[in-house]
Amino acid sequence: MSDKPHFVSARKAFHAALLESTLTINSAGVVSNADSSNTSSKAIAKGIADLLQAETIGERIAGQTSGSQFETICADFVKQTFSELGHLRPGSWDVHQVTGRNRLKIAQYEQYAHLVALDRASKAGL
Repeated sequence: MSDKPHFVSARKAFHAALLESTLTINSAGVVSNADSSNTSSKAIAKGIADLLQAETIGERIAGQTSGSQFETICADFVKQTFSELGHLRPGSWDVHQVTGRNRLKIAQYEQYAHLVALDRASKAGL
């Protein structure tokens, strides 16, 4: 059975990692995960930052870098917690971040297998 304190501490570590490396607020008060030209996006991002008590002032890092950091932080959180849910989702699970420039690497997963067919069709001009 799952140990609730484990999830609480893992979630706190997840939030701390986001605040340490990825989630920042620029000098104009725009949170790094917001679309700066979209009022709703800025409001939602600000709400998340407020809930997490974000205080880190800094400029947004490059999208590829912040996206990769976010993926790593999320994968670490899932690795730490998912195994505790075996009573809900039994089986052997491998959690990892798909990296690299090979766009079709993700197609090795069942839900994205159709991407190989789409890639072949686009290259064949269909």
